[in-house]
Amino acid sequence: MFSRTVLLSAAFALPAACTNMVTPNEILDATDVEKIAAIANGYGSTMVSTDNFGDPLIEGRIEGIYYAVLFFGCENGGDCQGIEMFARWEDVDGITLKQINTWNHDMRFAKAYIDTDGVPAVEMDVNLLNGVRASNLDISFDYWSILLVSLDSYLRERGS
Repeated sequence: MFSRTVLLSAAFALPAACTNMVTPNEILDATDVEKIAAIANGYGSTMVSTDNFGDPLIEGRIEGIYYAVLFFGCENGGDCQGIEMFARWEDVDGITLKQINTWNHDMRFAKAYIDTDGVPAVEMDVNLLNGVRASNLDISFDYWSILLVSLDSYLRERGS
């Protein structure tokens, strides 16, 4: 689905540099925040900012579901090693660990859990150390979007 990520819409709050085309064979790593956001934007709205530690942060929505792309292994707000896609469902109650384990058993790549606040959450790590092709990262975002929507539906069907 890389064709959905070629250009950014001017309607999103990303730096102008993000409007550059991301080519499928381009090698990206976790220092390419704007290009990662451009790929994520192919699946829904995105906004680039920084987290409480000064590290890059991409916040987005896929089919109305909020998620964040967290950058880790960063030094001084840059030179990051990888990313983690993360979402949690504060508005869904009554999910059991058994239900989460059932979803995890049937899915690959992401792991769902009940966080320390008792809230269902999911994360998917993406290793970008030494770089990956943009087309490969796009596939990771495609998997993420499928998993995110799947888990949202699963939780809402079973929660109270």
